[in-house]
Amino acid sequence: MIRSVSHAAKRTKQTVQSFDNGPRILADLFTKRLLGRPGDITLKLKGYDVVAPNVPGARFPVYEALVEDAYRIPWLTAGLSASPLALDLGGHIGSFALAFASAQASGRVACFEATPGTFGYLEQNISRNGLSARVVAHNIAVSDHEGELVMASHGDGSGHNGVLHLGETGLTTISVPCVPAASAFAMTSEKFGDPVEVVKMDIEGAEYDMILNSSPADWASVQRVVMEYHDLPGRSWSELASWFASVGLIEQDREADPHKNLGLAWLSRTPL
Repeated sequence: MIRSVSHAAKRTKQTVQSFDNGPRILADLFTKRLLGRPGDITLKLKGYDVVAPNVPGARFPVYEALVEDAYRIPWLTAGLSASPLALDLGGHIGSFALAFASAQASGRVACFEATPGTFGYLEQNISRNGLSARVVAHNIAVSDHEGELVMASHGDGSGHNGVLHLGETGLTTISVPCVPAASAFAMTSEKFGDPVEVVKMDIEGAEYDMILNSSPADWASVQRVVMEYHDLPGRSWSELASWFASVGLIEQDREADPHKNLGLAWLSRTPL
């Protein structure tokens, strides 16, 4: 209870201080909760106009990426080319892409987002912010094969949409098209004419199949990685860290949340 109160106070302060339309956001949160109709919400900051479903799972990545710089984008891009190219696996509604574009005036991003409803918001946020020349979106999951992937869906904009885990029952599932890592890298390089230097990944448990079944050659141009990982039955971060080390991407920092069985890790080809 104390943690939830302090978290709410933190978010309220951030909303007022960081967003251009902070009071409007707070009013919408209160009004729509009172009426019981979530609808959409608009968040304006850093010159961007972000539309999201008015649910916590859709809103909080905007705060994390654009207010708190949770992905450490200056670190991700330090010493790279003047127009770094990022592959965003789990593009959600576009929070990372917008943060990357804000920090890197010539930066480019290819987003892969599997959930159709969430993808609609991603496309809308790219277009409404004039980023179509620098950011491209694909309504495709990235896994270990080409074909279809069955995944759990918790609704448009939910940050928990992802692969089914052992023992889960009673979940709404959807089938989405998927491609392996090699295809995602190739599609991105062909679109922009350059190799991928940065990878951001938040694919809710699909990271193990995707990474461990990819080829070292797929990652040859990648200089930095930031990714969320999940502790699944029979799987752990150490397995991923060892695989990445074998291809020259070394863990630089990691933030684990044992209460949620997940964490965020940063890797680099050269120490920073």
